[in-house]
Amino acid sequence: MHDEWRKTRPFLAAAAIGALALVPSAFGGQPVTQTLTPPAPSFYTCMAVGSGTICHGTISGPVGPEETGLVCGSGGSTFNAFDTNNFIQRAARYYDRDGNLTSRVLHDDITGQLSNPLTGATVPYKQHETHTTVLAVPGDFSTATTTHTGVLIFTIPHQGAVTIEAGRVIEGADGIEFRAGPQDFVDYYENGDTSGVEELCRALGAP
Repeated sequence: MHDEWRKTRPFLAAAAIGALALVPSAFGGQPVTQTLTPPAPSFYTCMAVGSGTICHGTISGPVGPEETGLVCGSGGSTFNAFDTNNFIQRAARYYDRDGNLTSRVLHDDITGQLSNPLTGATVPYKQHETHTTVLAVPGDFSTATTTHTGVLIFTIPHQGAVTIEAGRVIEGADGIEFRAGPQDFVDYYENGDTSGVEELCRALGAP
């Protein structure tokens, strides 16, 4: 699992990735000779610059089908929605002159669908997010604060585009520190509030 990848339990859950296309990015600078802490994943290309080291990389590929943790329906009609998507992530890491990571920025573009494994019903979605992580102690991810911004839009039959996630979430070592905007999935996964996902579940065939 690449630590850079985050997926559709917006904005918070990490996901495993199977076969991926790794596309290193080329940019100007000098080769890196020092040890980086923590080291950049293999799909990055790193170059030394005046302020330290900058690494860029792009990762893309299909994901799924895999369980999302979104449970719809009741009784015998209960099902766990599955996610299938194609994504591209553009990533950057910034290290200081001592080789310690100070920040990371991830830009995600995802096109996919949720599905009901019992009936085959699907609802497509598009997701665009930026995840900016700043380390209070360079090189130590346990001191990281991450700001997630973006939008997740589902296209529900007979209704059109419905925004379920948008705005901003700030996440620290102890969990969510701040949030603003419509975030029905955050409400569902963090607080157990099903009201914001009921319409999506009905579109997937829940009674």
